[in-house]
Amino acid sequence: MQMMENILVEGVNDGMFEIEDTSLAAIAIVTALKGMEIPLFWGVEGKDIEHRLDNLIHILFHGVMKR
Repeated sequence: MQMMENILVEGVNDGMFEIEDTSLAAIAIVTALKGMEIPLFWGVEGKDIEHRLDNLIHILFHGVMKR
């Protein structure tokens, strides 16, 4: 969680991200990523997991990037 917050703080400081509460954003991102672990136990094919992760990362990072 701390590592994710550090990444977000650095992104805010560099002007890449626009986030009011980096701690809360870090919790949201880590929680979403942890939720992606469950399909691993269901035997979901690797390609499907990769596709889901790509979409999740796209949503997460395009939601915090300046437009």
